[in-house]
Amino acid sequence: MEATAARLLKTLDEICARTDVSAEALRRFLEHQGVRHGLRPSYELFRGNVRGSVLNSPEFFPGLPHLEAGADFVRRWRAAAQRWPNRGYATYETVDYAPSRTALPVLPGQYDYAALDDHSRRLYAELIVHGLETWSDTDLEMRFIRRLSDAHGTAWPTPLAAFLSRASWIPRPKSGRATSPSPPTPRGGGRANSPHPSTPAS
Repeated sequence: MEATAARLLKTLDEICARTDVSAEALRRFLEHQGVRHGLRPSYELFRGNVRGSVLNSPEFFPGLPHLEAGADFVRRWRAAAQRWPNRGYATYETVDYAPSRTALPVLPGQYDYAALDDHSRRLYAELIVHGLETWSDTDLEMRFIRRLSDAHGTAWPTPLAAFLSRASWIPRPKSGRATSPSPPTPRGGGRANSPHPSTPAS
C-alpha cells in the first residue's frame, strides 16, 4: 500500500515545493472545496430477508447475500449483532424481516483487510481514525423491519460497524496482539431492554 501510494500520490509539501503557495494554504483550500480526510463509507447492495426468530437469536444470523463478503465477514457480522447495544427484539418471530434500506455502508478495502501486511494495516487504521468524525450514525446502525406490521423493527449493526467492532484493525504493539474495539454505538444509543416477544405472527 505504501509503495503504491508513493507512486500515485504526492504530499502537499511535494506539490507546493516549486510554487509560492504554502502546504497549509493548499490544505485549507482543498478542505473548503469538500475534500475530506480519511476513509469514507461506500454503499453496496445487500438483499435478502431474515426470519424474526433469527433476529432474536443472532448467533444463527446467516448474513445477507453479497458477492464479495466471505464467511469471515458473516461471522463478524453475527458476533457484532450479538453484542450490539441497541438491539431489541423483533415482534414477530415466524415471519421474515428485511433491511429498511438495501444500500448498506462498508469501508473500501474491508473485505481485503486480512491480506494486508502489518504496515499497511497501520496505514489503514490511520485512515479509519481520520474519517470517523465525518461518518453519520446511519453508517453504524441499520434496522430490520416489516413495513406494514412492524415498521420500527429492531436495530442491527451495519456491515461497516461489524468490521470495526470485530476485525483486529487497531495496530498491535510490538509485544502484543492486534485488538478489536468495543462495538461502536450511535450517539444517544442504549440497549433496548424489551422482553422477549410472545406476539403471534401476522
